[in-house]
Amino acid sequence: MLGLSILILVLSISNYVNLATANAIKRAKEVGVRKVLGAGKANIVKQFIFETVLTTLFSILLALVIVELSLPYYNDFLNKQLDIHNGQFYIQLVLIFVVVVIAAGVFLRFMFLISKP
Repeated sequence: MLGLSILILVLSISNYVNLATANAIKRAKEVGVRKVLGAGKANIVKQFIFETVLTTLFSILLALVIVELSLPYYNDFLNKQLDIHNGQFYIQLVLIFVVVVIAAGVFLRFMFLISKP
């Protein structure tokens, strides 16, 4: 079960990073305008990473709301008492957030390095 959940998490992170990269390519016109106005590669990468941070935070908050609302029904279905309010859960949540942001940042940096000199 743990292996399956890790596989789903890795696939969803790679899918998100792929979509973010494709979206960044679509926004090439905006990047061009920002470069003409004087923004460097570092500023553009920071903007995309900041957008990734906001999107990831919103996604985590939405997921927490959904889990909090559906957890009682899930506990009834499994005849167990699962709880999300423990230290390990929050550490894992922060770790997932950091991994997603770092993965997106690495791919964005890589994309900008291979795009133009």
